[in-house]
Order: sequence, then C-alpha cells, then structure tokens
Amino acid sequence: MVRNNESRMKLIITEKQYNDLRNYLTESEEKEYYRISPDEYLKWIKKTNYDASIFESKKFNGLPLYVTGDLDLSELPIESLGNVDYIDGNLDISDTLVKSLGKTKVKGYTRTSNSPLEKINELKNQFKMIAENNQKRIDGKWSLLNENIDEEGLAANALFKYLVRDEILNGIDEDELNEYNEKIKEYSEFLEKFESLKDRISDDKLEKLEDQGNEILFQLSELNDRNKADVYFIIPKGLYGERVYQFKVLGLSEREYLVGLNEFINKAAIEYEEEVLKGIDFENFTNSSINVYLKEDEVEEFIRDNLKDKIKLNPKKYFEELQSEFDAIKPPTEPTDDMIDEKVDELTEKLLNNDDAKIRWLEKNSDITNFIDFNQWAKAVVSYDGYGMLSSEGDSGWFDETVETPTRRYNFHIIQYN
Repeated sequence: MVRNNESRMKLIITEKQYNDLRNYLTESEEKEYYRISPDEYLKWIKKTNYDASIFESKKFNGLPLYVTGDLDLSELPIESLGNVDYIDGNLDISDTLVKSLGKTKVKGYTRTSNSPLEKINELKNQFKMIAENNQKRIDGKWSLLNENIDEEGLAANALFKYLVRDEILNGIDEDELNEYNEKIKEYSEFLEKFESLKDRISDDKLEKLEDQGNEILFQLSELNDRNKADVYFIIPKGLYGERVYQFKVLGLSEREYLVGLNEFINKAAIEYEEEVLKGIDFENFTNSSINVYLKEDEVEEFIRDNLKDKIKLNPKKYFEELQSEFDAIKPPTEPTDDMIDEKVDELTEKLLNNDDAKIRWLEKNSDITNFIDFNQWAKAVVSYDGYGMLSSEGDSGWFDETVETPTRRYNFHIIQYN
C-alpha cells in the first residue's frame, strides 16, 4: 500500500514565488472577502450597465471581492474591475476599456489584447528600452567620435544614416531633444514616487496616480511618433545570427531592421536559405538541378559500398545479369573478390554517368538529402538572388550603407526585416 505522502509530486518554485504566495496567504488569513462566482460577477456588472462601482456597495458588505474562477470580460464595455482583490483563475479583458488592474491579483494568466492596458504595458516596456538608450546618449556610447564605439553602435549609426537619407526619419534639433529628455526625466521621477506610495494609498488614489503616469507615457509616445530622431531612437532587439543586429525604431513601431557587416549578413542569408532548402519537397525539383549540388565523393562511396554488399548477398543475381548482357562465359559459382570489384566498378560508372538513374537509385536505397550539399546550394541562391529572402519587402527591402569614424570606414548591409 502506497502512503499518500509518498505519492505526492514535488512542486519547485522560485524564492520570489514562495514569498509572494506566503505574503498572500498571510494577508488572506487576516482579510475578509466577499466570495463571488464569475457568473455572479457578470450578472451584476451587466445589470448595472457595466459600472463596476456596484461592487463597493453595501450589497457586498463593503468587502473586497474574491472571484472563485476564470473571469471572462472580453468585448464588454467595462472600464474597471471594481473592488476585486483576487481572481482564483484566469482573467480576460481583451477588447475592453480597462486600463488598470489596480491592486487586483490574478492567479493565472491575464489576456489584455486590444485594451488600453495592453497599450500601457507596451509603453511601459518601451520606456525601459528608452531609458537604457538615453543612458547611452548621456554617455555618448554610440557617438562616431567615441574611439570605443562597439559594432552594435556602428550598425545603429548605419541604420540611422540610411533612414535620414531616405527621408524615413528626420533629425531632431536641440530644443526637441531637450523636450524629449525632460519627459523621460518626468516619468523616471514618477516611477520612484509610485514605488514609494503604491502599498500605502487607497485604491482610488492609486488609480489616479497610475493615470498620471500613463498620461506621461502617452505624451512620450507622441514625441516618439513625430518623426524626429537621433541614433538613440534605434532600439536593439538582440542578434540575428553571428554579428547581425536586430533593431526596432521608435516612431516606426511596425518596422524592424537587420544590420550587419557585409560578410555576416551574407552568412546569415546563407544559413536562412539552407534551412529553407532543407524543408522543401524535392519532388518539385528536376533531377538535373539536384544533381548539381550532390556531394559526388560521398555519393560514389555510398554506391560502391552498397553495391558490394548487395552483390555479396546475392552474387548469382548480379553475375547472371552480367552474362546475359555481355554474353560472357559463366563465372564460377562463387565470384572472386576481383570479379566483385570489377562488377562494382562497372555498375557504379553506369549510375554516375546517368543523372536520372543515379538519383532514382539514391532515393530507393537511402535518403537523398544526406548527399545534398545544402550549404553550396544556399550560397548559389544568395549569390544569384541577393538578400531579399531575409526581408519582408523582398528584393526591394535591402540596402547598403557606410559609416566612418575618424580612423576607419565600415560597410554595412541593412535589411527591412518586417
């Protein structure tokens, strides 16, 4: 008989998760709740024309709500959850007017698509990148006069030069940049204030404080969208392959770019095309086109070894065919090694000199993709077609740009990734 404690599975959680859970359970023991099912919540919110202030009324004893399961508010014209402290499940506020969860805790996941909260969360995440790049601006990290500028900074300058030259962006003047920096400073100061007050003020005051911060974020977003920029409006998103930098541009939120020195963009394109070729159904190619990229030495070695094994396994079959074809004298019952080698040579030569027969034979006896030099094939495609396969715009989506420091000139490829 298995004891209960022996059959339990261990659940491993992080220290933060443990502390959050402990704090919540401690708080729950001290706090009274009004427990309400998701269906009851929806009934009341619809009855009051989606006014969540109903949950602060005496009907609910003035207690914070504990929603006992998944709460789906999607596509409802609701602006606030009201006095909800905890949701014991998932929350869906997609396509609503909700812009803050306040102090509401959600046990599971929260869907926010097409809601003000989704936009606000995007702006908050964006501000982290803005703040990081603003520090680079202060430090002059991407200045072309900085003798320690890194390759990422050079790539960002190449992209910025292209965007201005092509009139996709305009340069920002000193007054506009000062205005922008003041707004960054204002939101940074707000964050400090918010962190110091969020656990010490009422829900109403917290909501008003969040509204103030959101307004600053929207103002900052408007400054991003006015099409005025310097190189620090270009936000790194990581690497796409070796030394190929992926960027997004503030104000051009739907666009991303890949930037790299020529040799590394070329390498990334070849690697991409190689993966594409490996996923293609080879029935769509002619045997002659496949034959160009076969690894001939490996093909010949495989054919020879495979034929030798087949002949040794059934010599009578192969030597009877040989006698019939060439009207030769009947060989001994057991062919010698020399006779087998001669037979292998002749059959191998026939296969190697007939592309269709060779490929049919490889397909029958092995996986033909094992013998295709995908790297050479990809190199040929990139050499002929360029880098359009990496761009959302095809052949019109890649460009060359140069940047110069006081000591050196760099040649970059730029690709509009999406």
